[in-house]
Amino acid sequence: MIEEYPLEYFVPLNGNQFLLGKITLSPMKKGMQDYYHMEIDLVLTESKKIYRHIGIFDCRESKDEAIDLAIQRLSEFVRSKESLK
Repeated sequence: MIEEYPLEYFVPLNGNQFLLGKITLSPMKKGMQDYYHMEIDLVLTESKKIYRHIGIFDCRESKDEAIDLAIQRLSEFVRSKESLK
C-alpha cells in the first residue's frame, strides 16, 4: 500500500468539543539521513481551520515514533494551557 504524504491525523481533546489536535507528518531526507517532519496545530472541530500553531519538530525515528512524539508534544501543550479547558 502506497501512502500519500503529508499524512494528517486529528486527535480529540478531552473536555473540549470545539478543538482538535492536528498532526501533519511528512518524510524528509537530509543527505543520507531519513527523518520525519511534524507540524502540530490546534484546529477548530467543524471547519478544521487553525486555531493555534503549536510547533514544528523533526524526528529521526520511525513514522510510529514520530506520531507518538507529536501526540506527547500536543498533550504537554494542552496541559500547560488552562484557557483551553
